[in-house]
This record gives sequence, structure tokens and C-alpha cells, in this order.
Amino acid sequence: MNLTNMELDTFMVSLGNARKIEKKWLKLYKEAKDQTKNAFMIVQEAYDERQRAYEAMQEELATIKRLEARSNKYWDDYRALISFNDPKIKLLLKQADEEHQEMKRCFRLADQLREKGVLDEASIYMLEAYDHDDARNKLNAEVKILIDENRAAKEEAQRMSPKVPKDDYLGKKEVFEKKEKDFKEKLGRFREIRAKRDYYQKKMDSARIDCARLKMLKKEGRM
Repeated sequence: MNLTNMELDTFMVSLGNARKIEKKWLKLYKEAKDQTKNAFMIVQEAYDERQRAYEAMQEELATIKRLEARSNKYWDDYRALISFNDPKIKLLLKQADEEHQEMKRCFRLADQLREKGVLDEASIYMLEAYDHDDARNKLNAEVKILIDENRAAKEEAQRMSPKVPKDDYLGKKEVFEKKEKDFKEKLGRFREIRAKRDYYQKKMDSARIDCARLKMLKKEGRM
């Protein structure tokens, strides 16, 4: 039975050469398969190291957040006090300024009346001026108390707030980033080796098919 043109083109290689080609691709495939297995183990180890570094970094971050939460409590108390005291301070300062202006007005009127010789009325305005002066001083004293209270609360918040050390976190973050980079590099290498293995497998499978066809042709006496 004669071969068709397609069969002649396909099976020009001798059976002996086809077996050599199959053996060559099989050898390359087995080597790549072993390399892929080893590369996967390396990737897995790199991934495990990455995860350990990540967990260590997260533990440090959790510690920082706990300390910051404690710190925030004291500063929240301080801000609450400021929110309560500041409007009172503004109101007292406004009232103190009003008393100051009245004091000046009364002193001015007292001087004018004294110059005119109206001493009794001048004395009345003078006493009223001192009353305004006392009222202003009392208001300012209240303002000082509130300001001191704010300052003391701030100092207390600063004193009680735990220090938040970040050096350990930054160090472990740096370690994680290195492990992450190493893992990605090894993963990329693994994918390259796996792609080579898959390529060799396709070549091997194709060579096997060629050998099988050549054997069949030889068996049938067509070669």
C-alpha cells in the first residue's frame, strides 16, 4: 500500500531517529520535572518564610495599635475638657473685657467730675470703677484657673500616654518586604521552569506519537 503525500511528509524521519528524538525529549522532560519539583519546594519554603515575617510584622503593628488606643483615651479626655472649658473661657474673657471698658468709663467720668468740682459724684464713679476692676480681676482669675486646668490635663495626657516604639515594627516590616521580594523572585523562577517542563512534555508526547505511527507503518509494511 502506497503512502500519501501527507504521510510521506510526516514520516520522513526514520524510526531510529524518531526514537532518539523521543528519548531526548523524555530526558529533558524528566530533568525539567525534577527541577520543577525542587523549584516548588524552594517557593514553598520562601512562602512560609514570608508568612512568618508577615505575622511577626502584624504582631508589632497590633502592639502599636493597642498602645495608640490607650494613648487616644487620655487625649480624648483632654479634648473633651478643652471642648467644655474653651467656650467658658471665651465668655469670661468677653465679660472681663466689658468690665474693663466700664472701669475705664467710670474712671474717666470720675476725673471729669473732679475737674468740675463735683466731688461727691466723682467719688461714686470712682467706687464704681473699682467695683468693675474687682469684677474684671475675678473673671480673669477664673480664666486662669480654666487655662491651668487645660494645661494640667494636657501634661497628664502626655505623661500617661504610653510611648509607641516603632523601631521594632519598622525592622520587621523591612524583613517582610525582603522576604516578599525573595518569594516573588523564586515564584517567577518556578513558573519559568514549569513552563519549560510543559514545553518538553508536549515535545515528548509529539515524539511518542511519531514513534507510534512509524512503528505502525513498519508493522504494516508501509515503510
